[in-house]
Amino acid sequence: MLPGITGEAVLEEIRKKGNLPVIVLTAKDSLDEKVKVLTSGADDYITKPFEIREVLARIQVQLRHTEEKEIKESNLSFREMVLNKATFQVSIGGKILPKITRQEFAILELLLRNPKQVFSKEDIFEYAWDEPYMGETKTLDVHISNIRKKIKTVTTEEYIETVWGIGYRLHL
Repeated sequence: MLPGITGEAVLEEIRKKGNLPVIVLTAKDSLDEKVKVLTSGADDYITKPFEIREVLARIQVQLRHTEEKEIKESNLSFREMVLNKATFQVSIGGKILPKITRQEFAILELLLRNPKQVFSKEDIFEYAWDEPYMGETKTLDVHISNIRKKIKTVTTEEYIETVWGIGYRLHL
């Protein structure tokens, strides 16, 4: 048991931040509970009592899968835009965007990972800054504007679309 928060809430917060492998260790052993947790985003599920060697083996499996996935995901792309995580560069049609900041890179990474999804300003802010969104700040709007300006230096195509009253997504 976790003090003051459920395991499901912890899992939800972890999934908001990315794809860190999650192995649930629990005393709950019903099939319904296992299915619920696995479909909520856990990568593995171990019930008590357990052998430490088995836990270590399962951790090794998750780390191996994570390494393989990271190699595949070093580049993200949408239309002609390519985000290269290894070089921390974004290009469109082979032309590199000028001076992308860490937050701008994170915003583009989130959008490129989910090209059809509309993200609220809150979700984008919390992903890019890794801190709670405070509501009325224009920081995110300024960063989106800066990204759009940098995109315009290499193409006339629109890449980021404003979904009024909701947030942003990639322009399909």
